[in-house]
Amino acid sequence: MPALSYRPMPIGLINALLIAAGGAAGALARYAVTGPILGKLDHRFPFGVLAVNLVGCFFIGVVLFMYLQRGETDDKLRLVLVAGFLGSFTTFSAFGMDTFELFKDGSPGLAIANILTNVILGIALAALGWYVGRWMMGAGA
Repeated sequence: MPALSYRPMPIGLINALLIAAGGAAGALARYAVTGPILGKLDHRFPFGVLAVNLVGCFFIGVVLFMYLQRGETDDKLRLVLVAGFLGSFTTFSAFGMDTFELFKDGSPGLAIANILTNVILGIALAALGWYVGRWMMGAGA
C-alpha cells in the first residue's frame, strides 16, 4: 500500500473557508435580528435593519481597533469576524469604518463624498433596480 502524502491546503482556500464560516454565522445572526427578534415589531420603520447596521458599525470599530492595537499579524480572526461575520451581518459596517478612517486620516472631503455617493447612488440604484425588475416582470414602468 503506497504511503499517503500530506499536502497542506493553499492559504487562499483556507482564507475563503474562514470567510465563508464567518459569513454563514453573520447571515444567520442578521436573519435573527431582522426577522424573529425585531422583524415582528408593528411598525413600518425597519428597526431590524437599523439594528444590524448600527451594531455592525460598533463591532467593526471594536474588532479593528483591538486587532491593530495588538499588532496582529495573523489575519485569520480578522477574516472570520470582519470579512465573514460582519460582512455578512451588514456591509454598512464596512462603509461606516471606511468613512471614519477617511475623517480620521484628515480627508473630510473624501469622507463626505463617500457618504453622499453611497447614500444617494445607493437609493437611486435601489429605485432603478425596482423599476427594471418591474419592467422585466411585465408590470410596466
